[in-house]
Amino acid sequence: MPATRCSSERRCTKALGLQISWQERLLRTDLYKESLALPAHASSPYGSEANGSGSGGSALSPTPRPHVAIQLTKNYRSHRKLLAVSSALFYSGSLQAFGSPHVTRALERWERLPNQSGFPLLVYGVRGRDVFEQGHSSFFNVEEASKCVQVIQQLLSSRAVADLTTNDIGVIAPYRKQVLILRQLLRARGLGAVRVGSVDDYQGSEEKIIVISTVVSRARGLGFSAEAAAAEAAGGGRGSNSAAALPLGILRSARRFNVALSRAKALTVVVGDPDMLAAEDNWRELLVYAMENDAYAGCACAAQREVGASRVLGGGVGAGGAGERMRATAAAAAAAASGGGASEEDDDDRAGVGAQRGLVVRLVSSRSHA
Repeated sequence: MPATRCSSERRCTKALGLQISWQERLLRTDLYKESLALPAHASSPYGSEANGSGSGGSALSPTPRPHVAIQLTKNYRSHRKLLAVSSALFYSGSLQAFGSPHVTRALERWERLPNQSGFPLLVYGVRGRDVFEQGHSSFFNVEEASKCVQVIQQLLSSRAVADLTTNDIGVIAPYRKQVLILRQLLRARGLGAVRVGSVDDYQGSEEKIIVISTVVSRARGLGFSAEAAAAEAAGGGRGSNSAAALPLGILRSARRFNVALSRAKALTVVVGDPDMLAAEDNWRELLVYAMENDAYAGCACAAQREVGASRVLGGGVGAGGAGERMRATAAAAAAAASGGGASEEDDDDRAGVGAQRGLVVRLVSSRSHA
């Protein structure tokens, strides 16, 4: 069976260590780790990038051994606020923004950004439902797909952003089925020129705007079991949290997270379940970063209360504040997320999801019978 073979191939790949590139394995050896050692970070976890001071990362620079390794720290692609999380998590705060301001600052005044002070990041919380389609070892999320399409339509109709076309926008999703659903929805609205792909599809690529759908809405164990997922789908798609093991893709892969987050030049929009994001280390940092900078919108979630408490107490992510406290509560919140929750979506948002749900159902049904 294709699903069984894929599962076997994944196990063999992992056993041989081939899921990690040769270069990445080489850089993990002691010789290269020592040569790329960076000085300890003395300020906030996001350095001057998050605080808006300086040109970004100039206080930190790598100190490699001569003729052993060099780490590139000048980034000519992205807005400095979009670099902050990746820089802090993977480069010890050393990345410096050298992209053209004409490009990187082009979306700062988009009307839908909660933070209009030069912060081109939006994390939009959606209470969706990830669905496994029998016969396909992949998942999709109707609510998230609909929201992504709506965001793209809002961008293209914006009065504050000049000369924006479908060629400026890219969409990233971790599962192939979600990629297909997004492509079909966009084509149905005459937006087929928008590029949609997986994280691996976007390796080495870039777009002016990147919209990311994380898909996952329920807590499951690590790994992947096609049989368990099929059983869950046969039982109505609900099941218990341990009934199926969902391959979490970019949610638990630091490399894929870094790739997805670093593709945009001027604007990144992340659409996902906030409690699931809060349950994963790297995504939690992004979620907190967005909330602390008033760049979160959508459904209410436990993380908002944690960030609010951190502000009152004078804490922060790097001070063992919101980021650490969220770790203790995220698992319970994620487990309860599939039951729904309070929402701050406006009427247009709800109408948009409702109008597109029927189209998604018809598209999935037609492919199933093809």
